[in-house]
Amino acid sequence: MGWSTFPSAFLFGIIQTGLSEEILFRGFLAKRLISRFGFATGNLLLSMAEAFGLL
Repeated sequence: MGWSTFPSAFLFGIIQTGLSEEILFRGFLAKRLISRFGFATGNLLLSMAEAFGLL
């Protein structure tokens, strides 16, 4: 293994976790919360849920 596997593992980690998480939170949950509670309240609820690990 060694350092030669670092770039591929790093890219996989970004795509696997970061991208899928952003699609879930921003693409799915944010739209629903904003449409239900309004822009300010929906974003506040989403940020609080993300900060405290509720989602």
